Amino acid sequence: MSDSFRLHHNILELNLTWSRMMVARCCPFQIPYRLQSVLTTTLSSRVFGRRSIVAALRVPACALPRALPVSVTLVRWSATYASDPVRWQSDTDVETYWSLVEKRVAEPEAFLTAAERLRKRADLPADLRASAGRLQADELLRQAFADASDLRIDPEAPWPELSHGKVLAAAERAHALYCKVVAESTADDLVAADAPYSSAWSGEVFRNATRAAHIEARKLVMEVHLLEVRWLTPQVERARAIAHAARSGDVQSVKQLSQRLCSAGLPEAPEEEDLLRRAVARAEAAVAICDDAIGMTQDDNPADDVMGALLAKGQAYLAGLHTDLALACAIAQKPGEAAECVTRALGLAATAGNAVTSERAEELRETAQAIWDDCTKSIQGESASGAAEKALRRSIDLGAALVQFDARRRS
Repeated sequence: MSDSFRLHHNILELNLTWSRMMVARCCPFQIPYRLQSVLTTTLSSRVFGRRSIVAALRVPACALPRALPVSVTLVRWSATYASDPVRWQSDTDVETYWSLVEKRVAEPEAFLTAAERLRKRADLPADLRASAGRLQADELLRQAFADASDLRIDPEAPWPELSHGKVLAAAERAHALYCKVVAESTADDLVAADAPYSSAWSGEVFRNATRAAHIEARKLVMEVHLLEVRWLTPQVERARAIAHAARSGDVQSVKQLSQRLCSAGLPEAPEEEDLLRRAVARAEAAVAICDDAIGMTQDDNPADDVMGALLAKGQAYLAGLHTDLALACAIAQKPGEAAECVTRALGLAATAGNAVTSERAEELRETAQAIWDDCTKSIQGESASGAAEKALRRSIDLGAALVQFDARRRS
């Protein structure tokens, strides 16, 4: 096989691999491999201007690179690389990278190392480095999903801090690389350089596939953060039940619940407030990841709607946690912190809109009103001018949040 044919073969394999990833990422259901092959082949036939759906039904996608003639017109990402491919095919880093593209599942670390080395080569064409970045990010995301599927969370067992940290780091690594890859693949200069060598449709397909994969990376980071919140939820309920049983003198219930908390690696009588603060911190991180995604996609892209719906649900969930934390602070005689928490909850609920149920909204409204009344009374009891000023500011902020919340509910 000549060097020229091997280069064309590898470029075609890369584009087919990316097309197959786009089909798998963009469809919200599991597609049989045979159907994926048909869709991938059809996509490739449109991109390359060759073959019909009939040919796609006859020939598996994995056989296409060897079935197509050398003279087939290939889609290349950059005029720089397409204008003189012979100049780069003998480069050691480029040749090593191409040889590992098909082996990236079997030899992931070797592939990631080769892709990273190629991306750091500023003397290589931008389209080649962007292409390597897309596949590198895809491999990191695949590994992160695999690690997440192996993570086991049991509310009756201690929190797996090390395992969870590893999964979160892997997901954040994939997400961080996708942030760079999306910027590289959608850069105006690269799109302009690519225009003479590919149709607007084919270029947009690849860029949309990159954006869709980026959204999946964000969703994974969000989900991994929320795993700890879900583990903490039953622990908070047990801590609350212990406090209630202790006040009522139910020693037996206190003992049983304390044993369950100990088996989960927590103290016998943890403070509900401390557990809620831990849950709120994780939920805030998850919502922040989702919030950052809004507007990252192109105009009128359905991905914005998906992330918008997820953001609303996350905000509604976080509003509930802040409401619970506000009540815990109020019971602990911390009116200032209670006011801050319920003010945050009102803002989140107002933004989340219909994602907050009417029952939860009414509960939040009653809690906020009670804390506001208590906060207003505390202003009169503050003797120091500085403390009175802070209490007044909290009361004003909470009152404004209540007005906005009521206005959103009426609209």
